[in-house]
Amino acid sequence: MFLRMAVSNLWRNKRRTLITELSIILGIIVIVFTGSLTRGLSQSWAMSAVESFTGSMQVEHQDYEKERKFKPLETTLPAGRELVGSIEAFPRVAAAMGKLNITGFISNGDKSTTFFGEGIEVQKMNSTLPKLHTRIAEGRPLGNSSNEVILGKKLAENLNLKLGDSMMLLVRTMKGGLNMVEMILVGTETYPGQNDYVSAHSVGMSLKAAQKLMRMPDRISQIIVSYEDFHKVPEVAVSLQGTLNQKGRLPLVVKDYTKLIPGYEINKFFSLIGVVVGFVLFIIVGSGIANSMFMAVMERRKEIGTMKAIGAEQGTIRRLFIIEGMVIAIFGATLGLVLSIVIVYIVQSIGGVPIPSAPGSSSGPIPIRPILDVGSCIYGVTLSMVVALIASYLPATISSRLDPVDTLREE
Repeated sequence: MFLRMAVSNLWRNKRRTLITELSIILGIIVIVFTGSLTRGLSQSWAMSAVESFTGSMQVEHQDYEKERKFKPLETTLPAGRELVGSIEAFPRVAAAMGKLNITGFISNGDKSTTFFGEGIEVQKMNSTLPKLHTRIAEGRPLGNSSNEVILGKKLAENLNLKLGDSMMLLVRTMKGGLNMVEMILVGTETYPGQNDYVSAHSVGMSLKAAQKLMRMPDRISQIIVSYEDFHKVPEVAVSLQGTLNQKGRLPLVVKDYTKLIPGYEINKFFSLIGVVVGFVLFIIVGSGIANSMFMAVMERRKEIGTMKAIGAEQGTIRRLFIIEGMVIAIFGATLGLVLSIVIVYIVQSIGGVPIPSAPGSSSGPIPIRPILDVGSCIYGVTLSMVVALIASYLPATISSRLDPVDTLREE
């Protein structure tokens, strides 16, 4: 009975009800689409980083991060091929490859500077980091030859090196000796989102070349792991960590991409912005609902007085107006949620929303495909209900306290 009366009362002023409904629908659409777009942006950014330089996970010595600047060679891992093989045997690991990080001096004969290099398993590069080649600015990726290197674009420019030029690399080996090797430049790389310092000191080579240069056969600094299911990587990293700890040969730590991607925590900030924007938006919507209910109370004073005169209790009057506010919220939230889902899937089907690429990148705008965010759906619907309940309560309370004698005397 109350529900039928509430719906009937709402349609007395169709324009006001429709405007209120529209504000709720718009609020839901903004919250859900913003949350879905943020989730799509976060996942797109993370997947690009995973496929370009971090991998899904990385395995390293537990003290590697602490010692990498001063004693990087002391935390390298022995028996690298065996360790990589044991990780590749873990369920649903797509590929794994060893990496050796080194430092030293690079010279073109006239000029020299420090470099930070990494040796990677070239044969596993495409299966572990399938988008690594997109960083190539000029030339080609590393091949099978052990004397090939790729330099940061800025480093090649500083040393005036062209494709095919040779250079000398000088390093301090693990045992304290010096070693030097001549290498050939086959390509240069850019590092979107990084400063010039990275580009001015980066050297890439094959793992075998790096191990030979450092006189560290079968030793690696890290293992880059590619996992089949992107969404399960954080929990799988914990499981892999437990498996490696059980073997107990080395004090290893497993880091998933959320800990490896610089600035990944900023996603939480974006999510917080969405929550705040949604809250402010629904405060405005709530004021519209409250205004609509106050207007209804003013227009129906005599009707309320008549109901109280024939025995309706305060609670009955209050309940009726609260139900009216909740009906508005439920209908608006339902329609807004349906439209939000439709909009998300339409934008997905047309390729997403294009955003500019990172500074320094040669690629054009990057399409961001929104991914329906269930949390945003729940948040939007719940917020609309709570705001509608609060916004309806004060007008409902005022209406329940009207004096029937005074209201019936009004002209």
